[in-house]
Amino acid sequence: MPDMGVSNAVLGLASAGIVLVVYGLLGLAGFWFARKLELPGIFSEDGNWRRWFIIPLLLGLICGVAVVIGDVLFAPINGFGRYMKDGLIAAAGVHFWTDVVFHVLYGLI
Repeated sequence: MPDMGVSNAVLGLASAGIVLVVYGLLGLAGFWFARKLELPGIFSEDGNWRRWFIIPLLLGLICGVAVVIGDVLFAPINGFGRYMKDGLIAAAGVHFWTDVVFHVLYGLI
């Protein structure tokens, strides 16, 4: 990584702060648009631990394992090898696809 004049810890904290601000603003915008469009609220009184924690956890685990297995199975034939070469990239790749699939599937349930 090129020298940026700051330590990796400061760079990581700055990046985390930027992500939190951007996601926070996007969440507020989504909440505002949902109210303007008269969509149902974000709080569900009939929710429980199974609905809020167990189902998303299991869906995330299943999707993450499926991405890793797919990566291992298709590495010999895709022309560039394994997609996830080290721990951080693997975690980011699995997290991204898990989020995509989870939000699509859980939105349909």
